[in-house]
Amino acid sequence: HQLYVTSSGILIDSGMARYLSVLPASVSLESIVSNPIWATAGLQCTFYIQARDEFVNNRTESGGQFLSQVAYLDGPLDVILAVVTDLNQGTFSASFTPTVAGKYAVFVQLDGIDVLRSPYEALVEPGLGAIQFSSASGSGISIATVGSSAVFTIYLVDSYKNIRTSFFAPSILFLETNATIDSPSISIFA
Repeated sequence: HQLYVTSSGILIDSGMARYLSVLPASVSLESIVSNPIWATAGLQCTFYIQARDEFVNNRTESGGQFLSQVAYLDGPLDVILAVVTDLNQGTFSASFTPTVAGKYAVFVQLDGIDVLRSPYEALVEPGLGAIQFSSASGSGISIATVGSSAVFTIYLVDSYKNIRTSFFAPSILFLETNATIDSPSISIFA
């Protein structure tokens, strides 16, 4: 910024413009999480915190101590403490690894006090389907008649036993049948 010194509207010190730097004020509770929080069970999720001052200017240097806790909202689970790292220049990364699919509340605190928009919502989807933990049920598994449909249901889960549902974009299964009268078989590929 340029600074001109005037008195009663008259420029004093003509030709000698002064330059000054305007820096953000101290970090405040106006700080925000800068990206939506979507995660996959079993994989590390990272989100970013942008430190801001009380005038909503982004901080360009470190300041303040951020803490983040992630609480599961769909059942009785412990709170996950996110690892918060100062990336300097006013940004912080926060990482956590959920294992249960569902909705979470992400609390972000500055020096022990929730920032203004905390908690943030996070959605954790199931991991990839794990056939070894999945199951099937229905009469079509054990009894079938030639020329008729045999019906059964496959419950596809990830390695943490989270059920893959249409809400979380289901995995695609391919069924291969090599059934004969002497040797019925079905192979499933995810």
